Amino acid sequence: MTANEARRKAESFNLIKNDNTVYKKIQEAIQDSASKGRYYIIVDFPSFIIGVGDSGISYYIPIERRLDEAVRTLKNDGFKVTVRPSACLDGHEVTVDWSVEEHE
Repeated sequence: MTANEARRKAESFNLIKNDNTVYKKIQEAIQDSASKGRYYIIVDFPSFIIGVGDSGISYYIPIERRLDEAVRTLKNDGFKVTVRPSACLDGHEVTVDWSVEEHE
């Protein structure tokens, strides 16, 4: 592994570890849906989310890398995950199905 590859992997890991807004939203939806006896969820994400810094300044956060890391984590946990362009937002539609285990 080159230094650049290692740095990218570390950055990706830190993104989901330190700012896992996307993963938390999916995880909460899974827990809510599972508690109602369902076996899948569909979550829509815009291309950007708005964050507010310590100084109170708002900024746009692109979610693509965070979404990639969340999907990778979910797949490693055995979920079947599908990501496609959202029909109602300029963003992504994430479908998570836990009725069958995904094998790579």
